[in-house]
Amino acid sequence: MIFPASESNNKHIATIIFPGGGFVTNWVDKEGTDLALWLSNQGITCMVVKYRTNKKDANGKFIIPMEKVYFEELKKDVNASVMTMTGLADKLKFDKDKIGVLGFSAGGFISEWLTFTTVSEKMPWKPAFVGLIYAGDKIKLLENVKDKSTLPPFFMAIARDDKKWTLKRALPFLSAVVAEVDKSELHVYSKGDHGFGLAYNEGHSVEMWKNSFYNWLLDIYEK
Repeated sequence: MIFPASESNNKHIATIIFPGGGFVTNWVDKEGTDLALWLSNQGITCMVVKYRTNKKDANGKFIIPMEKVYFEELKKDVNASVMTMTGLADKLKFDKDKIGVLGFSAGGFISEWLTFTTVSEKMPWKPAFVGLIYAGDKIKLLENVKDKSTLPPFFMAIARDDKKWTLKRALPFLSAVVAEVDKSELHVYSKGDHGFGLAYNEGHSVEMWKNSFYNWLLDIYEK
């Protein structure tokens, strides 16, 4: 699903959005189109990807091994989204070197995996920036990148009271990225739990993360 930037304030930046859903579904509205509609009005072109998912058996185990899903099925969807987005650059008036990725939860792990794969394998395309919303844990992959300047900047947001992806579990990676990857930002909110999306009507600071993400993009690309 494509959401072109508003013509009146096109910032010539684009992002591919991967919703969450635990790899068994896609929360394309709460963690996809809601953000895309808002960002496109701010001048950022967006694509929301409804990628293929897995199923779980009666015991809660994935029917298809996730390694197979990642390297065979999801890889096809990710590559297709990148090729489609880069192909739309001229038509939708955004710069090919300003295409990033943003993912929520499971979609964040797709974004993270995509980023480290393209960097480590020195592929011709890699994200210009990365957004991880209540996601991120590939500390070993980060450590394996000897030259951190080859990594794109990261924007990361998580709630301190997240019960599913706890701060204790996520913080080693998130804090290492902030310390070692230039222009990266980490936002830890006191409330929001897991899956806050745009946090409409939450009544606390976590609902401001989208504004922080947008202004972070402007910090990177606008003088």
